[in-house]
Amino acid sequence: MATPSMPAGPPRTSGMAIAGFVCSFFCGLLGLIFSIMGRNECKRSNGAIQGGGLALAGMIISIVSLVLGVLGVLAAVAIPSFVEYTHKSKATEASVQLNKLEKHAKVYAIEKGEFPRMSAPLTPATPCCEGPGARCNDAAAWTTPAWRELDFDPYEPHRFRYSYESDGTTFTARAVGDLDCDGNEVTYEIRGVMDRSGNATFSRMGPIGVD
Repeated sequence: MATPSMPAGPPRTSGMAIAGFVCSFFCGLLGLIFSIMGRNECKRSNGAIQGGGLALAGMIISIVSLVLGVLGVLAAVAIPSFVEYTHKSKATEASVQLNKLEKHAKVYAIEKGEFPRMSAPLTPATPCCEGPGARCNDAAAWTTPAWRELDFDPYEPHRFRYSYESDGTTFTARAVGDLDCDGNEVTYEIRGVMDRSGNATFSRMGPIGVD
């Protein structure tokens, strides 16, 4: 008499597929590895082991998690670099305009033997962040005697305000701006000194403060 065959037990779920699905929420790399192993296990079992769909879900979640992680790392590196580049680009204006002030003061000193004995407070009086496009554009602000003697006017809309003060033998010019319009201003400064021989020397400082 032939011995009857024992009925096959119910299909089991792949442990690798379960592990891959669970790990996909916490560690994308492990989740992906376990999910791939679980999916292969299901395929090789000819239906004896289930969990292929679970393994596929684990693979998808793991891949999404890994991609988001890579994007996060790239953003963490790129964003500060971009912000620094933007600040340097904006700060170029201060360097250009202070150079212009230095040249004009030097020309005046050669002609008159001293720097313009005048002072001008921060010009314009209103912070540039309050202007259109967060820039200053007030041509009338540059008609005061000190700015006329220095032949100084930024002309185009600008982000910095400028000041000047001098006793004839020394002068200090400043560029003050809030580049992010967050209430924190940064200052660039140029100083001129004239010796007894009438030779002028200049020095720069900045940025002073954190924007």
